[in-house]
Amino acid sequence: MPETVVHLVRHGQVENPRRVLYGRLPGYHLSHRGQAQATLLAGHFANTPVAAVVASPLERAQQTATPIAAAHGLEVRTDLRLIETSNVFEGVAGNVAWYILRHPRIWWKLRDLRTPSWGERNVDMVERVHAVVDAVRAEFQGRHVVLVSHQAPIWVARLAFERRRLTHLPGRRRCTLASVTTLAFDGDTLTGVNYAEPAASALLGPVPPMSGGGPSRRPPDAGRSPSMKAAVWDRYGPPEVVRVGELDKPVPGDGELLVKVHATTVNRTDCGVRAAKPFLYRLFVGLRRPRLAVLGNEFAGEVEAVGGGVSSFRPADRVFGFSPNRFGAHAEYLTVPERGPVATMPASLSFEEAAPGTEGTHYALSMIRSAGVQPGQDVLVNGATGAIGSAAVQLLAHLGARVTATCAAAHKDLVAGLGANRVVDYTVEDFTRDPQAYDLVLDAVAKSSFARCRRLLRPHGIYVSSDLGPLSQNPVMALVTPLFGGRRVRFAIPAQRDPAAVMRYLKDLMESGAFKPVIDRRYSLDQIVEAYRYVETGQKIGNVVITVG
Repeated sequence: MPETVVHLVRHGQVENPRRVLYGRLPGYHLSHRGQAQATLLAGHFANTPVAAVVASPLERAQQTATPIAAAHGLEVRTDLRLIETSNVFEGVAGNVAWYILRHPRIWWKLRDLRTPSWGERNVDMVERVHAVVDAVRAEFQGRHVVLVSHQAPIWVARLAFERRRLTHLPGRRRCTLASVTTLAFDGDTLTGVNYAEPAASALLGPVPPMSGGGPSRRPPDAGRSPSMKAAVWDRYGPPEVVRVGELDKPVPGDGELLVKVHATTVNRTDCGVRAAKPFLYRLFVGLRRPRLAVLGNEFAGEVEAVGGGVSSFRPADRVFGFSPNRFGAHAEYLTVPERGPVATMPASLSFEEAAPGTEGTHYALSMIRSAGVQPGQDVLVNGATGAIGSAAVQLLAHLGARVTATCAAAHKDLVAGLGANRVVDYTVEDFTRDPQAYDLVLDAVAKSSFARCRRLLRPHGIYVSSDLGPLSQNPVMALVTPLFGGRRVRFAIPAQRDPAAVMRYLKDLMESGAFKPVIDRRYSLDQIVEAYRYVETGQKIGNVVITVG
């Protein structure tokens, strides 16, 4: 009897500029590149005697299946058992890992990586997909059948057929967009498994606009695409892993802006991600190698083009903002979502002055808001000369708080000029022994701890830090300390409910003169390695700006 062959096909790329974890949500269709992938898949199966095409009921799977079926004069069958896995994080926009970290109350949902505990059990996915495979094998013995489904169901089904453990990391799945996992059977016996990516070329070169796109590394044969200069990296390590090279110029998708970058910064976030310190960054960026081609968070520049549906911005608008999930600002161009942290620039500021007023200031604002600071309260800012600390002093002064700030003696006048009522020289005095009591201790440099600062706090005072703290204790302390009343920890990971509104607020502060970013040094993009080295000395005052164009 001839072999029965079942091809498990993952759907093509989806139009998803907001990077929503869409799961089973309706309305997510193929992007232009996804449609190109579906056409390539149809060509891949053109000479294969396909007897049936069966697809998940979700739109992206149906769209992927349709050209394959049409090439063989078939109708697409629909089978609910091929649907995407359920997931408690469905509907979350942006980086899911950051969302989880920002919401400690849902950490318990990650208690079991084997099952997994955050969605449909692996064994249940295996049962339903294997049931479909068994059904089509029985109906179409000795023939070829195409099943169009989704990454997780296809991958766990393959693991089960190969008698491998179902527990796995999602980033290790070998099941990319529009890939084909082929199972060959002799009767009920699996005789072979093959994997192919026949539509990978649709993600390269000048194919119709791809949504949600940061820049991709330029393939050798992509000379037809417009290019741009960028600081690229492909491994974790010291500043020297970054080099200036050439990448494809990104194309804005629906709901996106293409920004010509004139200024950006090198900051603590860029350095931490580049070096993977702490190791936690690898969970967001890539375990072994970074998935990001370009770093750079903060930017200021001009809108060069807009994608479909954009109404708040137009070409030639001067804009500034930051890119917390995609990065990409260390380049001549980047794409950002219209509804992300981006706003038109204050008219009185240059690009170099506006760019450093975004990410660090956003962190400072989030820390202050998480503590509910009121006019007249006493606040101590530890590390008042960094990007976060210098912004925090100005924001607190604007709110009417009484600010005590720590810095080295050489910078006392600078910090006093930012609005601090009192300045403590940390090289001479241990600020944790200050006799004054505070409503809030804001550790902008994350070099202290709740235990050391507790004595500084009033009975219901708050400690907030810009980092995880010793042994990553701050998120845990933020959960535990409120249970006992009195002094407590807040872990202020910035919320992203309305990032555009935050940027408009910062713009208003800049225009009014209530806030102005502190700038230490300026470098060109070609000098970015030198800029990284300087930032990592820990001696920078305020911000280090990179001029791009």
